[in-house]
Amino acid sequence: MGFRMDKSDHQFRKIFHGFLSLSVAKIVFMIAGYAVYFSLPRLFGSAGEFGNYGVVIGLLNVFNMVLITGTIQAVSKFTSEKNEIARSIRRAALRIQSVIGGMIFLFLLLGAPRIALLFGDPDLTAPIRAGSFIPLFYSFYAVFVGSLNGRRMFTQQAALDISFAFLKTAGILTMAALGFGVTGALSGFSSAALIILIVAGLVVSGESPRSDRVRFPADRIFAFEIWVIFITLTTNLLINADLFFVKSLLDPSVASTYTGYYTAVQTFARIPYTLVIAISLIVYPLISRSTFQNDLKQSQSYVRNSIRLALLIVVPIAAVFFCFPSEFLGSVYPDEYIAGSSVLRMLPIGSILLSIMYVMITMITGSGFPRISLAITCVALAADAAACWFLVPVYSIRGAAAGSITGWGTGTLLAGIWICRHFRMVTLSKTPVRIISAGILGSVAGWFVPGGGWIRLLTGSSTVLAVYGIVLWGLGEINRVELIGMYRKFRTS
Repeated sequence: MGFRMDKSDHQFRKIFHGFLSLSVAKIVFMIAGYAVYFSLPRLFGSAGEFGNYGVVIGLLNVFNMVLITGTIQAVSKFTSEKNEIARSIRRAALRIQSVIGGMIFLFLLLGAPRIALLFGDPDLTAPIRAGSFIPLFYSFYAVFVGSLNGRRMFTQQAALDISFAFLKTAGILTMAALGFGVTGALSGFSSAALIILIVAGLVVSGESPRSDRVRFPADRIFAFEIWVIFITLTTNLLINADLFFVKSLLDPSVASTYTGYYTAVQTFARIPYTLVIAISLIVYPLISRSTFQNDLKQSQSYVRNSIRLALLIVVPIAAVFFCFPSEFLGSVYPDEYIAGSSVLRMLPIGSILLSIMYVMITMITGSGFPRISLAITCVALAADAAACWFLVPVYSIRGAAAGSITGWGTGTLLAGIWICRHFRMVTLSKTPVRIISAGILGSVAGWFVPGGGWIRLLTGSSTVLAVYGIVLWGLGEINRVELIGMYRKFRTS
């Protein structure tokens, strides 16, 4: 990315190796997640059951991500500042989470019937109740993970996440295979969350210094955590709103089936967004430091390079999905799910916007303006909801995809305007035009690849990526000097 790293820093190697550990953990977690999504349609036996699972998981993920992101960042921040009172910080955070996590648990457990009615399907009551334990266990688990992160115990953190990935996958698929349906699958998830919570508690208590008796003020943690919670909440609602509207606005006789198709499409369409999360993890501390030091040129460099790298990653993936939607869906799902192929041409385009918006929101928050980030995500969510409200009843799942593109595009536009003004970036870069042009030309080349099935998928994808790379090389967006420099930096690291 062109980021300058001081390799004389004695902690550089430790941080770099920790980053690799966490990256491996994230990849394992992602693969495990796709194993679940690709297996459940066959274990459930109907798109309706799979759609119900997708709706409940989407609902739970809104709360899960809020608890995980906000808690880990808050606990990590204060623990990294004072390792010697890690136990006191953890105790304070656990008190907070007993309230927040407990309230969310009771809301889901007791409010499940009313939530199910909002989606027009009383059958969702039991699955929501089965999954209500997950945010409760997650809220405490995030405290232990944040403590490890703050003490730079990245290997232990990665080991816990990898273990959880295997436990969660085994729990969900085992219960589904035994015939317990959506409720059973979510019960398996809840059981895995409880087991990893116990393991995390044992690991952290064994590694923590036992000498501190200071009572750390819980309100300091909460004051930091609350902004991250609101930003994460609106962002995850923005990501899942389309699926919720498909379930709640379509006729109940077809809503579950179409929700299943849409859930299947999302497993592919969200891959670009998932991959750019690592970029956000890198740029967040860098942009925080450069803005704190009032280093405008360095901040501008971070902005340009972050957006450039994000585009280089997500555009070719979106191009491949755009060209071969039926082949991708047919390769891992039963044939009936190919009905969602038209949506898989649309959502990856929206995922480009979502990915860039997420990176820019991270930079805005890291620059010390979380309220701006929250305002942008709220406006984007409103635009998404309004578009879905009008389009889903008329155009079904294609209307949901269009609504998402509207919301994500609104957020990207607003975030881009703010960043350009704040960082005084008045000159338009040619990089986005070059990268998108390369993606379009790659898509055109892939469109004409003959055949079908796996052969067309493999040869076509290779063609798209090859043309994409060649065009970027020809336009001067990537060059030999840059590639050699990137290789040397990685090798010497």
